[in-house]
Order: sequence, then C-alpha cells, then structure tokens
Amino acid sequence: MANNANQVRLAPRGKVYVGPTGTVLPTNATMAIDAGFKELGYIDEQGVSMTPDVGLKDIMMWQSASAVKTTLDTVKFSIKFNMGQVNFTTWGLYFFNTTVVNVFGGASLTIPSDPGSQERAAVIEWTDDEEDVSRLVIPTAVLDKRDALKLVRKDAQILGVELRVLDTSGTLAYIYSDNPDMVPAS
Repeated sequence: MANNANQVRLAPRGKVYVGPTGTVLPTNATMAIDAGFKELGYIDEQGVSMTPDVGLKDIMMWQSASAVKTTLDTVKFSIKFNMGQVNFTTWGLYFFNTTVVNVFGGASLTIPSDPGSQERAAVIEWTDDEEDVSRLVIPTAVLDKRDALKLVRKDAQILGVELRVLDTSGTLAYIYSDNPDMVPAS
C-alpha cells in the first residue's frame, strides 16, 4: 500500500445514541436513527474509545519454553465514553440504567440495590474531517463499568461509562461508512 495522506482521518464530530435492545437498528451510515434511540449530547474531548480484543490460550509443551499453538479463548469488544451533559437520560444511564421521574415538578431517581438488566443497544456515529460518516451499530451491549463521578468546583460533572458488547446471534456489531476509501474494489 502506498502512502496516502488523504486516508489519514480525524474524527472531530460525533454522536452517541442508546436505546432499548430490540430498537430498529440503522443499516447504513446515513439513514435516520430510530426514535427509540436517545442521543447523549456532549461527550468529553477524549471522544469514544472502541477496543476489540481477543484472548488466546497458549498450548505449552514440555520441550518448549514458548507456546507451540494458541487457541481462541475469548472475544471482547468494549466502548468507553464520558458524557458531559447532566439530564434525565444521561443520569438514568449512569445510575444503573434507571429512570428519572417527575415528582411534582422535581426530578427523582431511585438507585436500586438490584437494578436489573443493564443491556442497551447503541450507535456511535462520527463524521471525519473529509465529511464522510461512519457508524458503529451495536445490537446488544451491557453497561459494564462506570467511572467515579467527581463533584468539584472547577470542572464539569463527567459521567464515564463503558459498554461491553454482547453476542447477538453470532454478531457483535456492524460498521457502516460512506467513506469511499473503505469500499473495496469489486
């Protein structure tokens, strides 16, 4: 492959959407997002981190200090982002996928000791510096980890979460893009 600076891309803009599992998923990079998904608003300047990972099991033999074979043990895919907006959608997601309710004009969120399902569908959408749109579409993910919420005088309240992608009938996720450099020659 030759060097091509036009294929070096930034991701200056994007959106994160979450919705109930079973919400109608987009099937390309630009179709309208189903109303069941809720946009999470500002994500901090670190953006979104996507980490695909495989766990290998080494097969060791008496005659070698190195593995002679490996087998695929696990496949993991996680998504990490930090929400910068404070509202009923982001707080409900952060606090164990709960619902904020209106109680006589005020917000009320009950944090349960047994919160139930942490599963959500998600769409991560980004527009690169060439105005091409890409989407990571996740049919099922579980809210796996949350960062500590810090309440400080000189910084925003940041709600950091990590989603662990789950298998959905043999698929973890889909990536769609209208970037012409992503389309293989036929």
